[in-house]
Amino acid sequence: MRDLAIHIRRSDLLKAMEDSGIDISSIRINDLFKKALNYSIRNRVMVISKSGSKKKVERYIEASTNLIVDFNRIYQGVVVANDIKSMAINKSSVQYLTLTEVTSQAVEFCQLFDIGYETGFKLYIELGLKILKNKFGIYRLKGCASRIVETYKDEKLITEDVNPKGTDIMATAWSTAVRTYFNMSIYIESNVRAEFIRARIDADSVDADYYDWMYAQFEKWQFLNKIPAFSQLYGDNAKLVYQMYMAKAGNANESKQEKEYFKLVKNATKKEIPSEVSIEAKRIRKERLQESISRTGSDIHGGNGVD
Repeated sequence: MRDLAIHIRRSDLLKAMEDSGIDISSIRINDLFKKALNYSIRNRVMVISKSGSKKKVERYIEASTNLIVDFNRIYQGVVVANDIKSMAINKSSVQYLTLTEVTSQAVEFCQLFDIGYETGFKLYIELGLKILKNKFGIYRLKGCASRIVETYKDEKLITEDVNPKGTDIMATAWSTAVRTYFNMSIYIESNVRAEFIRARIDADSVDADYYDWMYAQFEKWQFLNKIPAFSQLYGDNAKLVYQMYMAKAGNANESKQEKEYFKLVKNATKKEIPSEVSIEAKRIRKERLQESISRTGSDIHGGNGVD
């Protein structure tokens, strides 16, 4: 079923609520509209004419004219500063609608990270330039909004890392695992450091040794002869992989007594399953009995008595 939407004026909403018997005196309409902005549908399509099977549509983007002007000014400044060939954009340009869409994306970016528009617009455009490089342009900038957000999140994570030394160890553990499992060395790009931070944070959450954590991830993917992707080094699945790896390692290092105990548990019925306490008590009784017999034998044969 479609998620229906409606575009309505404030005055019309008040009238509809009154007609429905809703007491609007107890509702703070301005606060309601302010909160509703967070759920605003920014891209709308309106059919303005129809000819045969073809429909002419016009898109409307919710973006303040002043913000569009500010964004365009900063955008053109970045273009000039980086010697990028680009035509100026004004209201009569074919690029103007795209400009309004990119402005709307940049506004959301600023609101998401609580950055002022002047600073945020420049940061947004420069991040787009960093991602797109020589393919930079207003059309391509529109298509990389999510990448800009993720790139900025990574940069913030690296800048605010509370345990950079631990992150270094995690990165070293990755390089060691690559050599151990694949007998090769791979240069670590600086842009993946955020992935090691996420892996370290998850490892810290379960008090894991960083090398154990990394070896666990590589152990899982070794059978496919595949190095795990950086995004596979953290998350709930990575935690589960680590726990299974440590359980397997624990079974390999069990003492003879522990193996015997689990063997008894495996072969016994529910009523016959011995507890570790009862096994320990049985062992102590056996040792005392042997000690008593030994002492008795010494008394019978004279032991260490005096002639």
